[in-house]
Amino acid sequence: MTGDCVEPLGRHGVGGRPPGAPRDYNPGSIFVTCPDGWTQSNGTWTCLKLFHDSKVTWDEARKACKTLGSDLVRITDTEKNAFITKTFKSSSDSTHIGLSGTINSGLQWLDEQSQATMFIWKTPIINLAEEKLCGVLDLGPVDSGKWEFKNCQDKRNYICEKGPESCPAEWIPHAHSTTCIRWSESKESYHIARRKCQRNWSDLVTIRDEKKNRFIEDLLKTLSENGWWIGLNNHNSYQTLRWLDDPKDPPYKDFDEGSTSVTYGCVYFFISKHATHRWSEDHECNFKKRYICEYAPVCSGQMHGTRCSKRCSPNCAGTVKNCFRLTGHCMNGCLPGYKGYACDTACEKSTYGDNCAKKCSIGCLNNECDNIQGTCSNGCKAGYIREKCNKRCENATYGENCSKNCSIGCSGPKHECDIFNGTCLFGCTAGYQSDRCDKSKNIT
Repeated sequence: MTGDCVEPLGRHGVGGRPPGAPRDYNPGSIFVTCPDGWTQSNGTWTCLKLFHDSKVTWDEARKACKTLGSDLVRITDTEKNAFITKTFKSSSDSTHIGLSGTINSGLQWLDEQSQATMFIWKTPIINLAEEKLCGVLDLGPVDSGKWEFKNCQDKRNYICEKGPESCPAEWIPHAHSTTCIRWSESKESYHIARRKCQRNWSDLVTIRDEKKNRFIEDLLKTLSENGWWIGLNNHNSYQTLRWLDDPKDPPYKDFDEGSTSVTYGCVYFFISKHATHRWSEDHECNFKKRYICEYAPVCSGQMHGTRCSKRCSPNCAGTVKNCFRLTGHCMNGCLPGYKGYACDTACEKSTYGDNCAKKCSIGCLNNECDNIQGTCSNGCKAGYIREKCNKRCENATYGENCSKNCSIGCSGPKHECDIFNGTCLFGCTAGYQSDRCDKSKNIT
């Protein structure tokens, strides 16, 4: 959290250090609560963990990370590289990171389409190969913090990275909706208040049931100030109140009867010993009031985006197709046949399977196959059979679908011929001629 967006909450005191925060905690910085054994990455909303109990290949490392709702770490700036090196530095080991590449794809982080732009090589990479190579971070005493490109099948330690599982510091968890609540210390007009919430990847709070309404009341009733902007307004629908950008009519309201007859207004939360209801409207929305922000580390309903208004890709892997709120990055990777951080790109016509890492069979016509299963889209080239066209003709057959028999005039015990055009491999037996030995030869 930075500067003027939303001030520190009163429950910790201005500038206070929240429980669990490091001793050098800066109230203006981002601090998240990571799961046990995970470390917050400096300056970001992610958590890191080094796994060193058993060494695995690069693909095995990614799979292991994804089972934990994470992925191999992305290192996109020198500060993060220095932090990881300092945090996980060991005597000699190196570790897998999320960088990989080939001569065709270039260098990429995980499933992203864009090329990686920042590198800290131990030895500069001159030429990539057709076979995929994978990034390695050196954590040893000599070249600590430097990167290398190694065989992806080499077994190493690995670092996983995931989003936070609980509320950032200075935010209060709301157990019934898996969101985080924070109130301001400053007063703003409705529109400025909403804008300041959004700068912190949140929005004005929505209150859709009595249980949450009571929760907000309990948070605010000990404070001396009164009147807090919430996310209900009628800007988008004439004379009809809506929660933020939700087009649906709110099923729950807490107004005094007849108090919402204005044609234009914004709603605020208030507490009074003499009132049975806790919401009221401001006609102009310009009066300065304190405000309540709400943040969801992961959106519900397989959504993402600042206001959880965008749907996660249907190609996200997992029974529940969740994705990270800020980026849309599929938490468990992609279904076979798709790639990209949001799994929104189908494999090229010549590749298929997990992360589009498999190549279509050379027997596929036009080298094209189904992006998921690898079955040849246009059938097989002459000389190949089966759905994936990965079996060559045998038993003295050749041609399309191996439907033609080699000539009995082909020399050899099996009358073998070229699987593509039927040319006899070892010439003709006596009495036959032509490339396929299928013409009789006059013998004098």
